[in-house]
Amino acid sequence: MASDDRMSVGADLDTRVEAAPGWLFWPLTVLGAAVAGVGVYGMWRHQAPASSTCACVRC
Repeated sequence: MASDDRMSVGADLDTRVEAAPGWLFWPLTVLGAAVAGVGVYGMWRHQAPASSTCACVRC
């Protein structure tokens, strides 16, 4: 009986894991795009000052 319970819990977890990419895809995509956008903007922004020290130290 205990093994049957484990099997059903395992199947339930498998179903949840398979369903996860569907609802995780868009938030992760938006978050990744935001992080990439901030990174690109930061790199572009810090190319302007030409100093001997790294511009990122002042961020």
